[in-house]
Amino acid sequence: MTEIIITNVLPSGTAFAITAKTQEVVFIPSKVAGQVSIGSYHNAQLIPNKVKQKQAPWMAIKILEPTINLRTSIISDLESGPATASEIANEINASVKDVTNALASMFTEDIVNTEILYSLVNHE
Repeated sequence: MTEIIITNVLPSGTAFAITAKTQEVVFIPSKVAGQVSIGSYHNAQLIPNKVKQKQAPWMAIKILEPTINLRTSIISDLESGPATASEIANEINASVKDVTNALASMFTEDIVNTEILYSLVNHE
């Protein structure tokens, strides 16, 4: 089994994920995806994807229940007050990219609200 992180769920039920260790893309057919949600971590049985290997080198043929739900961790962290994606990621021990993707999805679903913050690149 390989740990994956759900990154996208299409209206058709088809989903996509990345492997937690190598960040490789995983295609998840709708019959396998079930009710996965963006940001959730799962253990999955993967096989090489023979159809579109360049876009998604792996295909999930079995997914287990979530191991960690990123959304739940984000919500728990935000209960203590507003925070940046970087602060949340640091607090819950997740990558900034995963937290940012989950927050964007949660924003479009009206779960969180946002104000955009700007900072200088490489400014000390």
